[in-house]
Amino acid sequence: MKACKGILRPLLMKLFISYSLVFVLSFLLLSVWPVWGASYYVKSDGNNDNDGLSDATAWRTIAKVQAAVKRDDIVYFRSQDTWTAAGLILTATEGVTYDGSTYGSGTRATLKPTANSSASFVTINASDVVFKGFNLDGGSHDCYGALSIGYRASTNISNITVDNCIVHDIGVTNTWMYGIYIGQTTGGKTTSNVNIINTTIYNTVHEGIAIYPSWSTYNNRVDTVLLRNCNIYNTGTIDSSIYGTGIAVNNNSANVTIEFCNIHDNNKSGIDIRVSPPREGAGNITDAPTNLIVRYNIIRNNGRVGVNIANERSFVLTGSFYNNIFIENGGIVNLYKQGADVYINSRTDVVWSMTGSTLNFYNNTFNNTAIPQDNSLVRTSFRVGDGFIGNPTINLRNNIFYVGDYPAITDWSGVLTHSNNLIYLISGNSYTAVQSSWPYTSAVITTPISVTVWHDATYTYFDKIDGPSWSGIVNQSDMIQWTGFSSPVLGENLIVSARSTDNRITVYNPMSKGYIENIVTGVADATIGPVLVGVYTTAGSTYFTRAANDATDWRTLAHVGGIIRWNRFSNSAYNDKAFTITEVGLNYIAVAPIYNDTTETGMVTAVKATRKDYKLSTIPLITMWENNVKTSNPNFIGGILPTGFTGIYGTNLVPNTNYFAILLGDALDNGATLGEPYNGCINGAGVKIPVLRPKGVAYDIGAYEYVVPAPTGLSIMQSN
Repeated sequence: MKACKGILRPLLMKLFISYSLVFVLSFLLLSVWPVWGASYYVKSDGNNDNDGLSDATAWRTIAKVQAAVKRDDIVYFRSQDTWTAAGLILTATEGVTYDGSTYGSGTRATLKPTANSSASFVTINASDVVFKGFNLDGGSHDCYGALSIGYRASTNISNITVDNCIVHDIGVTNTWMYGIYIGQTTGGKTTSNVNIINTTIYNTVHEGIAIYPSWSTYNNRVDTVLLRNCNIYNTGTIDSSIYGTGIAVNNNSANVTIEFCNIHDNNKSGIDIRVSPPREGAGNITDAPTNLIVRYNIIRNNGRVGVNIANERSFVLTGSFYNNIFIENGGIVNLYKQGADVYINSRTDVVWSMTGSTLNFYNNTFNNTAIPQDNSLVRTSFRVGDGFIGNPTINLRNNIFYVGDYPAITDWSGVLTHSNNLIYLISGNSYTAVQSSWPYTSAVITTPISVTVWHDATYTYFDKIDGPSWSGIVNQSDMIQWTGFSSPVLGENLIVSARSTDNRITVYNPMSKGYIENIVTGVADATIGPVLVGVYTTAGSTYFTRAANDATDWRTLAHVGGIIRWNRFSNSAYNDKAFTITEVGLNYIAVAPIYNDTTETGMVTAVKATRKDYKLSTIPLITMWENNVKTSNPNFIGGILPTGFTGIYGTNLVPNTNYFAILLGDALDNGATLGEPYNGCINGAGVKIPVLRPKGVAYDIGAYEYVVPAPTGLSIMQSN
């Protein structure tokens, strides 16, 4: 017996150890192995009493889906079916994938509202969501975006992908009706890591895609957005003179990349990059868009401008635009009577500081030769406005410009740093190729004449009491200067907001610049100046806003109910008077409305308009800018202009024709070497083995890097 015990004891110990190891290993494997979610199916003739785990047992309603799904689940919507509701149709759950194209015999499942709504009909306010393969048909109903990402989210959200969707027919009234909205509205929240890929958006009242952290609450942010291989067109369906942008990138938006998109036939602009003006949200916005990348896109036939940049808060704005093709933007008659492929915007009624901002335009191809709809349209290909101060860095290198009977480049502020550009002018061009000074002519309208001046929250009106008609004499965006009024502010250069009528000239409310000397809080004086301060008046308040390069937080120096005094303004209405503070923000102080000469009637001794006269000469004068201005054709291969892209990203994605390829001439091997990340090209960045610059001794100029022989025989892929 003792012998048996001696034999069994080691065997039992070995068995115990073996089973223990199996148990431990099994526990460890279960701990690290992913927990797979369920796959559910939903179809229009399903049954909510089913388990939803197959086609035969599919659910019927989205309400059932939302009540049952959890993280890691996948929901398949039958692709030939449609779901409708009067307002909100689907709210995404965190960690869930929604698939509208894999299951069924159709192309994409349809979600469609049946009535107007103040919100989106698909909302993603949660992280780790995939939404793919849906047809979002607005049915021409009003909604704040067919799909909103982050709107009214109560926390930060991230990791959202929208893929292979069609979004269309959004809005019937002239208000903020987007295709897709990305942003935050609840204050201090961030929406990040959003991908919108392989998606088509068209027929929207406002923007196709709006990346727009709201100014209504403090410090809403967007960080890291990728828009790739999207087709966006026909935005601005109600008021094409003002609205209609393919893609908007606004306010506190960082690290947005737009690539391989076909952005075309939008009524206002292809891409609009801006900071909301001071009247919107005052101190709630803390930054302009930064580290923006716009590359490998086709931007064509947009009504007013291809890419518009407007920084109305003087924040630092940074972005790079490279390897894009611009075709015939800015040719549609619009409210502003201006057109361009690229417009770095300015307003002469507001001086914007561009100090610290950096914009790079490298290896783009600009083709803008069409005749405008009417010859009153002021057109150029690349335009920099004149309302800047400071020293921005705006680099223009390795670009091809081929333009019609208008200037290729206007640099009114003289801020461009440029090299290795090629400018081709069509035969008979009667303009200078590059204009780098601002041309003005002055004309006396009438003198003397009796005029009444008054204002509302936005505009100041000069109403003629007698004398000849003013209709057509003063145009929108002209500067007008009056003499004879008692108020100094009315003698400043004022910007006309609309064309003159028979008896009225309308301007934006005058804006003065000055210095702050003291803030009196009611307890003690706090000297914070002098610093540059801007002033503007709305219906309810007058706002004093500090310059962006001053980091002082005015909330630490002033409070509501305190008293403020100013001096050194050119308009005496603001100087040496005690104003009660009604509102304080990071960079602004508001008081009750201040305005000198609310109504003034009198004889004006002289009225002069300063006209922007772009056509300086009818003599065919070529400015030898970089010695690269040509009167010859740029030797494009030609044929049919590209209307989009063909292929799959990462395999064979290229423009659908090779019209802009060049096999010989000045563009080959004559560009500046720029290095990463600017060494790609539009014909080689979307393929399996990327084509990198240079292929010869130097970069080629323009969007292409030429691999001889150039690709031929590409078919046309319809853009819409």
